[in-house]
Amino acid sequence: MRSVKKLAVAVIGLLVLNLLFEIGLNESIKRARNSKIVWILKQENKHYTNLFIGASKIDMGIDPAIFDAAAPGTRTVNFGYHGFSFIDIDILLDHFLAHNRADNVFIEVEPITVMSFDFTKYNAYYNSYMPFIPAPDLKKIVKNDKLWYSWKYLPFYRYIDFKDEIDNILKFSTVNYDAASGYTPRSMQAYDSHLIAEGLTMSTGAGLSKTQLKCLSKIINAVKGKSRIYFIRMPTHRHFEAVLQGNQVYKLAKNAIDSITLKYGIPYINGNSMMLNRTDSLFRDDFHLNAKGAGQFSALLSHQLNNPKR
Repeated sequence: MRSVKKLAVAVIGLLVLNLLFEIGLNESIKRARNSKIVWILKQENKHYTNLFIGASKIDMGIDPAIFDAAAPGTRTVNFGYHGFSFIDIDILLDHFLAHNRADNVFIEVEPITVMSFDFTKYNAYYNSYMPFIPAPDLKKIVKNDKLWYSWKYLPFYRYIDFKDEIDNILKFSTVNYDAASGYTPRSMQAYDSHLIAEGLTMSTGAGLSKTQLKCLSKIINAVKGKSRIYFIRMPTHRHFEAVLQGNQVYKLAKNAIDSITLKYGIPYINGNSMMLNRTDSLFRDDFHLNAKGAGQFSALLSHQLNNPKR
């Protein structure tokens, strides 16, 4: 009987320590001042004219200050972040629009997004969702992860599993975004190809992600009653298009997004068609604009959206 009591006390003690660790870790992440994800998730009672959301091409390619300077009276924000997929966008927009407003939402629709990427517990914690998004909401889209429950309920295990990533958040080592607009400026360096196109071609899967496509449709249905939706493809270096134009999975992905665009009647902005003079001086690499390119494209896009041809 005495040994049973000792075991019970030990279990209760571990549970209490576990709870304290969970509270401390979550509170530390919520106070991470240099994490753009935390900045997005903590937004409350904001009203933006234009909200851009997508992966790193949005993050580095839309400068809200220049966009708004070309259209006085507007307030634009950049919610782009490295590696965002439609699953991430779905989670963040659902959370943001429950507490804030945006007149226009511009969603990046890069075909590569639906070629290979799926969601795991890695995204849930590395992107700091756990302290803000209810775990059951994340569990609905985390598939084939046998360790989910132990990971969710045992923060000691979770911390050990992702110690480096969590340390990065707590040590404020994320990129230096603009806390007023969300823009992450990059250097003015001219094009220095890192062969990103070839790398993406080799790393993409053999088919399309049904989960990503389903999330894109879910985003449209969730947002369309609250904001005007636009799809946008950011400008890419000509080398990128040249490499991927022969990739059959890339063509399938592009066709799938085109089909969704037509089905829902979403206005589509093609950055490459808008920015025909895409010289090396405007790009950081195959995939991203540098600060000069971001400025030019932001001004051009703002002018065209706010001064439509009659």
